Amino acid sequence: MPLASLLAVHGNWDRVFIVGAVITIGAGILARTTLAPMRKRCIEESNGKVEKEELRRTKQYA
Repeated sequence: MPLASLLAVHGNWDRVFIVGAVITIGAGILARTTLAPMRKRCIEESNGKVEKEELRRTKQYA
């Protein structure tokens, strides 16, 4: 891991673990604030398409 070796050159491995923790926390925050709403919207759109198709089929057989 080149970044880890660069961070550890001028000190100890504490910097490496801190940077790793910050990146992990940032990814978690990004997932909750960006990906969760996108996923919810995608599921809702998909459910809407399924419902429209079911309505179309029931009208076709009626």
